[in-house]
Amino acid sequence: LNLFNQKTARAIFNTVNRGARQAEGGSAIDLHGVDLFKGYDYNALIAATPDARGTRGALDPLFGKEDLFNTGFQGRFGVKFIF
Repeated sequence: LNLFNQKTARAIFNTVNRGARQAEGGSAIDLHGVDLFKGYDYNALIAATPDARGTRGALDPLFGKEDLFNTGFQGRFGVKFIF
């Protein structure tokens, strides 16, 4: 299936904090009271989460790594002899 041993990724994991991937209350940022029109410091909001102060951390370890790899391709070759 993988004739040339290709490990080509189709995407790069782009989620910085754990709370964005799944509904994890300790890592999700809180935007209550933040005026989105004035801008905000995303890293400061992540650092203010309860998980950021714990041993687990709020940053996702998969951030920036390759994700969604191509599957192998298949092909058939047939030969038919007619006598």
